[in-house]
Amino acid sequence: MKVYYPGLVIRANEIGLINNQHFLDACQELIDAEAGVDVGSVYTHHLGDILPLGDAAIALFRKIHDWRMGGEKNDR
Repeated sequence: MKVYYPGLVIRANEIGLINNQHFLDACQELIDAEAGVDVGSVYTHHLGDILPLGDAAIALFRKIHDWRMGGEKNDR
């Protein structure tokens, strides 16, 4: 069983996407991207699959991207 970042699980549950493995995997890939990885490319690679999931999914995916690009971390 894959383990996801706890804050991601909480947020995905809040927006009704806790059972969408592709969404969780895409978000986790952004979270886990190692230093030197082009986070923008990871974001763009998955965005086409995230868009149909709705505004809340897009907002969470963007928030994770922005955090990885140097924004403030929110562990909730």
